[in-house]
Amino acid sequence: NALTVIEQTVNAAGGIRGRAIKFVVQDDQSNPAVGVQLLNGVLAKKVPFVLGSTLGATCGAMTPLLKYGPVEYCFSPSISPAPGGYVYSAGVGAGDLVAAMAQYLRERGLKKIAVLTSTDTTGQDADRAIDNAMAAPENSSLSIVSRDHFNPTDVSIAGQMTHIAGAGADVLIAWTTGTPFATVLRGVRDSGLDIPVVTTNGNMSYAQMRQYKNNMPKELLFPGLPSFGPDKLPNGKLKNAVNRFLTAFKATGIQPENGENQVWDPTLIMLDEVKKYGFEVTPVQVRDYINNLHDWTGIYGTFDFH
Repeated sequence: NALTVIEQTVNAAGGIRGRAIKFVVQDDQSNPAVGVQLLNGVLAKKVPFVLGSTLGATCGAMTPLLKYGPVEYCFSPSISPAPGGYVYSAGVGAGDLVAAMAQYLRERGLKKIAVLTSTDTTGQDADRAIDNAMAAPENSSLSIVSRDHFNPTDVSIAGQMTHIAGAGADVLIAWTTGTPFATVLRGVRDSGLDIPVVTTNGNMSYAQMRQYKNNMPKELLFPGLPSFGPDKLPNGKLKNAVNRFLTAFKATGIQPENGENQVWDPTLIMLDEVKKYGFEVTPVQVRDYINNLHDWTGIYGTFDFH
């Protein structure tokens, strides 16, 4: 959706250097092996950059092929690209999301925390972020009273929920995305657990929430994004960027979700670089352009790669 809206918006304004743009989208089927196969085909075409994939595991599998370029802008924040390389990650990483969430819980007085994470890349990333947040001096009043894991393919987490229900937690951090989160919500419902549930912004999907409405807890919290609360933003560059984003989608009748948010800024950054260098831009020029980007404001905030 985001690529379609960007394509339409850019072309309606005259394209780039007088030429219309067209995104070529290939489906990796959320499968790292397929992603690697598709990337090998793209590399043979000597392209300067690749947008995606959308999952951290797939981006991680693609990274070893990109030691000498082209640039890959992964649409997931769950990877940690090496400095100086050709790989970048989009969105806000789990470390910053969890740090903000910990402050919210602390100020609200929700101090006894149960943690439930999936065993995939998303859950492992969250586990590290939670450990770092709990080690911060300002969070000394918070404590983890239970910690459980589950496999994303599990259809039941009854054992984990029994453990969590008996731990006396004030709040449950349930960090996983997509279908496994439906398993979590069913587990919360079936166990009768009646405490706030916090999850990743990766689940901020209207379609997903409508699908899970019968299993919703009384209170479901997300560490959110600026575009979901534009009226809360102060006047300035960030609010202007968010309003442009929302206006572009409104014209198409599409209601943007978390996925559209994560795609938007990286794609516009890459297009700005094409505007500067032209369509014959090299992978080195792309990398250097991003690394020297300063005071570029998108819908997540101001980017400064220094």
